[in-house]
Amino acid sequence: MIVGALRPGFVPVSVLRELCLAAKPGGYVCMSRNGLESQSGHQYKLSLEAELQLMEEEGLWSHVTTRETDRYMIDMYKYCDAEQKDKYVHGTMYLYRKSLQ
Repeated sequence: MIVGALRPGFVPVSVLRELCLAAKPGGYVCMSRNGLESQSGHQYKLSLEAELQLMEEEGLWSHVTTRETDRYMIDMYKYCDAEQKDKYVHGTMYLYRKSLQ
């Protein structure tokens, strides 16, 4: 499981393969990332999802589900502003199951 670190400047996209290697055959890998928007964040998301797809095509794991949420975490910058109604950052959760082979 990796929570919140899938973003530019934290962990490289290559960590996905390490997570897959660390999982037992048939085990689940759960990952989440926040949806803070930036140019580098958008590029990271594209690279991340391309790698997820490539690993699935290689038979390393299978996609179980991907869920978007509008209330992933509190946006501390907006939370301090009492007039701001949207206090949360959206996010995405990914769940994959490692192949039995």
